[in-house]
Amino acid sequence: MVNIWKNWMTRTKMTSRDSWKQLAPRVFQDSKGVWYHRFEDEMQIPIERMKEIQTCIREITNKVSDTDLLAFLDNQSKIIYGNEPADKKLEMLARHNSILKERTEFTVAAPDLLMGLVAVLYIREDEDPYVVSKDIQEQKVAQFTADSRGVLADFFYKAGLSAYLPSPSGLTTGTERLLKQSMDLTAKARMYEKHLAEATS
Repeated sequence: MVNIWKNWMTRTKMTSRDSWKQLAPRVFQDSKGVWYHRFEDEMQIPIERMKEIQTCIREITNKVSDTDLLAFLDNQSKIIYGNEPADKKLEMLARHNSILKERTEFTVAAPDLLMGLVAVLYIREDEDPYVVSKDIQEQKVAQFTADSRGVLADFFYKAGLSAYLPSPSGLTTGTERLLKQSMDLTAKARMYEKHLAEATS
């Protein structure tokens, strides 16, 4: 009975893995000719991918990635438990907090957070939809970022990301400027965290 159950589960899983493209039709092709799919029904999205989508949406809402937030908290602890005088600690904590506050209160999230969400939502044709691979995510983000200024500009900024950008008309109405400012702010904050981590080690 156990073997029958295992065989049925294996066949079901294999069929599901082989037929996912029926539930997620082709949406666009990148500049290298690779096709990307997206599930039409959110209820069909594999659980691991849905969890990653929810993480990406939270990061976009917070304007900060989980990785950056952990770096902030680590540095916060280093400041608090460091050997500096109390007045120096207060000065460092105030500066540290103001940088995160400025970043989280900005109008839009950094482009890398938005592209991270796109990379989870749109599944590369050679990708396993049931697994979210960090390496494949990085490859897709790099490809999408490169294509977002060229062949896929209209898709990313006028269609594919319209739900996440402040203006559905895309970059032509100031969104490009906001994304650039957000990217600069994020880069500055990450550099500050790096320097702070090195200084307090």
